[in-house]
Amino acid sequence: MSASAAPRARNRSDGSSEHAIRFVSPGMAEWAVRIIIAVVFITAVLAKMIDPLTIIDTINYLLGSRLSLGFLLLMLSLLVAFECTIGAAVLLCPWSRAPVLAVAVASILFSAFLLKLATAEQPPSCGCLGGLLKTDDARLEAMAGLVRNGGLLICSAWLMPQARKRSKTNGPDRERSVQ
Repeated sequence: MSASAAPRARNRSDGSSEHAIRFVSPGMAEWAVRIIIAVVFITAVLAKMIDPLTIIDTINYLLGSRLSLGFLLLMLSLLVAFECTIGAAVLLCPWSRAPVLAVAVASILFSAFLLKLATAEQPPSCGCLGGLLKTDDARLEAMAGLVRNGGLLICSAWLMPQARKRSKTNGPDRERSVQ
């Protein structure tokens, strides 16, 4: 084994050395979490586009039972645009904390709706991922959505300090401030 291929020894505070091999760098972990978040949001968008009736039924249930079809389609369009924007921004704007904060806010807001569905007597399917996770029990779907949103909140909480570090060092205005 050549000297350059050997793991580097770190000196510990007690004077001994420890061999450390890193399998994943912190930057790779950050991008992996960003990709997971983006995949969740983009999958939700695609599922809503494939099966729009499920989410329209859910919006109608949550906001009132006598809403016009035009209003429901407007709400669906806004929801799809919102989720698509978040999914893309998490990947395309790594220096900004705004997409990470949007993930957290969206997860909290969607969790409130899911909690209402999980506690209702006869709720419709949540429509979160369209027909991808459809089961016979709509409450189970809502609970699965709550677990997913909890994971998204954990991911966004982990990403927030990473984005804060990036915003100070690699932001889009970094070149202007250096010149």
